Amino acid sequence: HTLCTSNVMRTSLLMEQLSLRPRMGIALLYLLLFSVAIGQNDLVATLKADSFDWFIKSHKRVLVSFYQPECKFCQALEPELQKVAIFAKDEGWQTKFGKIDAGPVSHLMTRYNLTAVPSLVYFVKGQEPEVYNSNVKHAHSFYLIKKFVEEHEKMALVELQENSVDSFLQRISDGRFALVAHLQKRSPEAKAYVKATKRLATNSTSDFRFGVVWLKGDASATHPLLYLHRADFKEPDARRHDFAGSSWSAADIVKWAIAGTYPSVGSTFTASRYSVDALQELGCQGSVVAVIDDASIEQDDEEEPVRPRIMPELLRLAKENPQWRFTTAELTKLSHQDLLALDESGNAPLTPVVYVLYGKHRHLRETFVCGKHGD
Repeated sequence: HTLCTSNVMRTSLLMEQLSLRPRMGIALLYLLLFSVAIGQNDLVATLKADSFDWFIKSHKRVLVSFYQPECKFCQALEPELQKVAIFAKDEGWQTKFGKIDAGPVSHLMTRYNLTAVPSLVYFVKGQEPEVYNSNVKHAHSFYLIKKFVEEHEKMALVELQENSVDSFLQRISDGRFALVAHLQKRSPEAKAYVKATKRLATNSTSDFRFGVVWLKGDASATHPLLYLHRADFKEPDARRHDFAGSSWSAADIVKWAIAGTYPSVGSTFTASRYSVDALQELGCQGSVVAVIDDASIEQDDEEEPVRPRIMPELLRLAKENPQWRFTTAELTKLSHQDLLALDESGNAPLTPVVYVLYGKHRHLRETFVCGKHGD
C-alpha cells in the first residue's frame, strides 16, 4: 500500500521512537502499517490470515463477516453490514466490524465450526464467539443484523474517564437509560455492579446502557457512587436518580434501577411494565392506568384534551401513594395484549376511563369513568 503524506510523517516519528524504545517503536509501527493495510477510513476492515487474530483481540467487541467474493448472498450482505457499521459509529457503540475472505482461511472456518458463507461471528475480547443465526427469513437485512449487534452492545460496560461521562450521557436518546458507577476496581461494589448490569441487559424490558469510572487512589479515601440517567424525564422527576441503598448487592441494584425507569406519571402503558406481577416484584401494590383518546380530537374540535386536565391530580396521587405506579395511555396505542391486561374482554373501553390493577393472588380491575372536564 502507498502511505499518504501524513502517514509517512508519522512513520518517521515512529522510527525515531524505534531507535529510542525498540519494543515500543516496533509495536507502534506495526499498528500504523496494519491500519493502512485494512483501510483507516473503512468502517468494515478487510482482514487477512495474519491480521485476523490481532484484530479480534485488539478490540473489545468485534463482528466479523466470513465471505467469498463470488457468493451472491455475500455480495448482498456487504452493503447491509456497512450500514450497520455506520449506525454503530453514530450511536457510539463499541463494536468494530471486519470481513475476511473464507477461501484462504479454511483453518479459521474449522476453528469456529463454520460450514457456509456468509457467516457472521461476534467476538468479545477475542474469546469464544457467538455465531449469528442466518437460518431465519431476511437474516442478512440491516434490521436483524443491527438487532443482533445491539443485543451484545447492551451488555457492554463502557469504561469512562471523569471528563468523558457527559459525552457518554449525551448519546443516550429518549426512551433509554444509562447507569454510571464510580468504583474501585475489584471492590465488592464493582463485582455487584457488573453482575447487575448483566441481569439488566438480559432480563429487563427497558433499554439500558452501562458505564463505569474506575476510581484511583486509596479505597478508604474514595466512596462508591451510582446513578441512573433518565434522558427523557421531566419535572417533577429528575433526570439523575442516585442510588442510596445501604447494600451494594446485585439484586438491590437491579430492583432500584428498574424502579427508577418509572416516572411519577407515565405516558404509555404496556402489560409487561404495569402488570400486578411485574410491580409486586418491585415492592409495589399495583398500578393506576388512565386510558384517554386525545389522539382522536380534531384540531378544530372544541373538546379539550384530557391528559393536561387530569395530570395535576395524578401527580398528587402519585406523590401521596409511592407504592403505586401511575400512567396515562392513549387508546390508539394499546395493543390487544395490553387491552387484555386491562380488561379480560379485550375490548376497547369508552374513554376516558381509569383502571386500578391490584391484588396479590387475583388481578382485580375496577373502572371509573371521569367526566368531560376531568373531575
